[in-house]
Amino acid sequence: MFESTFIETADQAVGGMLDILTECASAENVRRGRLVEAVCEILDRRLADAEECGGDPSECHREVLCEISTQLTVSLSTGRTLLDTSEALNHLPLTALRLISGGIDWARVVVLASVLGKASARTVKAIEFQALAAAESMAPRRLRNRVWSLWMQFDGAEATAAQTEAKAQSTGVNIRGDGTGMAVLRAQMSDLQGAEAEALISEISATVCKKDPRTGQQRRVDGLLALLYGEPCLGVPLRAVGWNRVWVIAGIDARAGNPSIDRPLRESAAGFTRPSNGDPPPPPGDSATWCTGTARGTGGRDRPGEAWW
Repeated sequence: MFESTFIETADQAVGGMLDILTECASAENVRRGRLVEAVCEILDRRLADAEECGGDPSECHREVLCEISTQLTVSLSTGRTLLDTSEALNHLPLTALRLISGGIDWARVVVLASVLGKASARTVKAIEFQALAAAESMAPRRLRNRVWSLWMQFDGAEATAAQTEAKAQSTGVNIRGDGTGMAVLRAQMSDLQGAEAEALISEISATVCKKDPRTGQQRRVDGLLALLYGEPCLGVPLRAVGWNRVWVIAGIDARAGNPSIDRPLRESAAGFTRPSNGDPPPPPGDSATWCTGTARGTGGRDRPGEAWW
């Protein structure tokens, strides 16, 4: 009896807290709607002033971006999303109304604005209400696909042209530091390019033995760098393999006595030796790798050879 009452009381308490979460989320949506209204008002006034003075609208747009980013203490990227979405909502009356009333969250508004902001007035009038209905139950990623599908069904030619333009504008690679000694690489590309990149990274990260101490994600990062350097396989640290040999294709210049590799190396060669007993000499450094390859003499004949680098 006591246990049943306790569960019922807990459920009632949690239910009340969930109601509070819903109210707070709705209030946050309303505040975001007011923020969008303020951004639109700032942009309209700045553009009107620039038109009266004969200024450049694009320069005015950049000034507004800097103003709102500074005032809100956000990055230019976040400010640009806010500004672009606010402009797009001028052409999406139903979406703007839902945002102001607190009926839709900002993440879904960004999706609708980023897609339908490129659509004609005829398309918006025809499919905006369906897109809003989908936003009620779909996550942002699924919602984006759904909106594109609605657009394709209504006007395939217009949607295809918009997709082509969007891909051309959005593709690129960015690298930025996060302030902790790490860097974040972000690449945006087509689905086909992404599948090819995934296949190449997965393939080269699997070219090491099971003794490799790195995690799967660490091997993927090293594999990506190896691909950028043009290397055919992933290098193995000496500590990972002990005295085991890693087979590579290496050409040895007998006159110079140094390894000459057909691919770029990030570490300089440390010399060429041929131990008589088969045991490797002391390694020149922790990052050295014992390699076995083919040495090419001055006469053009190949002979076995080993080298550290």
